[in-house]
Amino acid sequence: MVLPAVALYKVLDRHALAAEALLNAYGDAMGRRFAKAVHGLTLLPGVSRLIWRHVDGIMDRMSSEKMGYKRRIVSRPPEMFGVDILSCPYHELARQLGAEKAVLSICHMDKAYMKGFRHIRYERTGAVSEGAECCDYRLRFDQRKL
Repeated sequence: MVLPAVALYKVLDRHALAAEALLNAYGDAMGRRFAKAVHGLTLLPGVSRLIWRHVDGIMDRMSSEKMGYKRRIVSRPPEMFGVDILSCPYHELARQLGAEKAVLSICHMDKAYMKGFRHIRYERTGAVSEGAECCDYRLRFDQRKL
């Protein structure tokens, strides 16, 4: 995902186009499309509870040290799953390739699609790629969130 984003960013930037804004808009749009699919899946009875019951393991597989992430677990269910991503392999690769801002499109996509889960409230106030100390993922089960 990083290599195409970096290539697009560099081409757009070379032609004096608003590379960051265009890629972020793309990330937002794709994230909204994924959010619709996630929402549809979590409309099935019991799927949201099943995801929540296994959120620890899912997040372990999605952001593990094996995947190149450095992270700090802040809290575990049942109240909240909280993880701070201190270093992201996507961000690191884009930075090494000289287009650190290209990865923001992936962050935008992530932030948009995570809002599609039914009954799982998602919050993230910052991202490493935006200059924050960490990507602060906070997930809570909320029966009222549709």
